[in-house]
Amino acid sequence: MSSTKERAGNLVARGREMADTAQGWAERTIFWQVWERLLENEFVDRSVALASKAFVSLFPLLLVFLMLVGVLNTQQLRRSRRWTAVGITVFAAVITPSADPFSMLFMAIPMYIFFEISILIGRVMKR
Repeated sequence: MSSTKERAGNLVARGREMADTAQGWAERTIFWQVWERLLENEFVDRSVALASKAFVSLFPLLLVFLMLVGVLNTQQLRRSRRWTAVGITVFAAVITPSADPFSMLFMAIPMYIFFEISILIGRVMKR
């Protein structure tokens, strides 16, 4: 019984280490640095930026959860790539407060990348 708890504790610790490593990598990427520069220069309202970052971070988790529960599968997500790209672009255009296309792209591109990553995670989970 205790070995199961130890394995679970080790698994959680390993997951935390992986999340910290991923966070460190993400903070070194050009998108993150540009996003931080936009916030420093106050081109984007901070509250909208925070909500946008939160949604972009939770978007793939929501998709993976829906695949885990059985509401979605990878086949459905792969078939809806075009409409998803359009929906993400429209969402990014609406949620960004400024009219410049760069803010929209800095929101839409990571969301679409996370969408594709969630499809890959779903494929791995299916095996």
